[in-house]
Amino acid sequence: MGYWCRKRNWSTVSLELANDLGQAHLLKIPVGRSVPEHGHNGREMTLVLVGRFKDEFGSISRGDVQDVDQDTVHQPVAGMVEDCVCLAVTDAPLDFKSFLPRIAQPFIRKFLNVDL
Repeated sequence: MGYWCRKRNWSTVSLELANDLGQAHLLKIPVGRSVPEHGHNGREMTLVLVGRFKDEFGSISRGDVQDVDQDTVHQPVAGMVEDCVCLAVTDAPLDFKSFLPRIAQPFIRKFLNVDL
């Protein structure tokens, strides 16, 4: 397991998978905060472990799994009661829509060995 990497509104830690078929990350999104708006270059499955988040497709609570693909663009926002902790597994890097995350992504990949 890697180290928690704090972003502006959220934190992530990379988890090593037994194969090279994708990336796994634990995400912690503080109460009321969001991750940047992003699309997908493949499939992403997210399991909520603690709390909940909502996005353009509804509310996802503890124990729920959200399965999205390359046609999905969304911006998850943590609920207002407790932080949201989830496990996200992707088979391709994310496609951030805002300027700052998009330009930071190559540096994060190279220096922190994190594929977002």
